[in-house]
Amino acid sequence: MKFNLIIVLALYLFFTFLLTYPSILKFNNLMGCSGWLEGEYTVLHCDAWQNIWDMGLLRKTLFEFDFNYYTDYQFYPIGTKLTFHTLNLFPSLIAIPIYSIINDWVITYNIIVILNFVLAGITMFLLVDYLVKSKWIAFISGYAFTFSQYHLSMSTNYLNLATTFALPLYILFFIKFWNEKLNFKNIFLLSFSALLVFLSDLQYLMYIFLFSVLSIPILIVVKKWKELKEIGLKFILS
Repeated sequence: MKFNLIIVLALYLFFTFLLTYPSILKFNNLMGCSGWLEGEYTVLHCDAWQNIWDMGLLRKTLFEFDFNYYTDYQFYPIGTKLTFHTLNLFPSLIAIPIYSIINDWVITYNIIVILNFVLAGITMFLLVDYLVKSKWIAFISGYAFTFSQYHLSMSTNYLNLATTFALPLYILFFIKFWNEKLNFKNIFLLSFSALLVFLSDLQYLMYIFLFSVLSIPILIVVKKWKELKEIGLKFILS
C-alpha cells in the first residue's frame, strides 16, 4: 500500500471521528465538555467557552481595527488588559472565515479541534518520514503523537495547548536547514513555522527555543563527524 498525504489525511480524519465518538453525532455541542442538569437546562463546564470568546473577540478586533489588547467585556466598566491573555491567535484566525460561512461558533470550534488532530498527525508524519524514510513508521508516529493522552485531554479545554501541529513542522525545517544547502526556501519555511508556533502558544515558543539551543551543538558535531568520515574514506581509497 502506497502512502500519500491524501490517504494519510483521510486516515487521521477517520481515527479522529472514531476516537472522539459520539461527538461527531452531536456536532452542535462542544466537543469534550462535561455537563450536568439543573432543572430543564444542561450546564456545560469547560474552558472551551473562553476559546470561543477569544475567537469572537479577535474577529471583532480585526473587523473594527482596534488593536490595543484591551477589552471592557470583562471587568466592566473598568475593563482589563489582554497582554498576557491566551488569545489562541492562530486557531482564531482560522476560525474567522469558517464562522463567516456557517455562522455558528460551537460548530466552528469543533471543526478547529478536528483540524488540530489531523494537522498534528500529518506534520509528525512528515517529520518522521524525512528522518527514517519509512511511511509506515511515520504514520504510526503521527498517530501516536496526535492521539496521545496529552493531546486528547488538551483538546477538550485548552485550544492553545492542543494546537501542537507547528512543533513537528518547526523541527522538520530546523533539521532541513542544517542538513541541506542554505537556501531561501528553507529559511522562509523555518521562520514561518516558528511564527505558527508563536501564534499557537507562547509556552511552545519557549520549547522550540530550548530545542534549538540544545540541538545546535549536537548537529554541528554530527555534521563534522560526517565530514571527517568522508575525508577518511577518500584517504583510504586513494
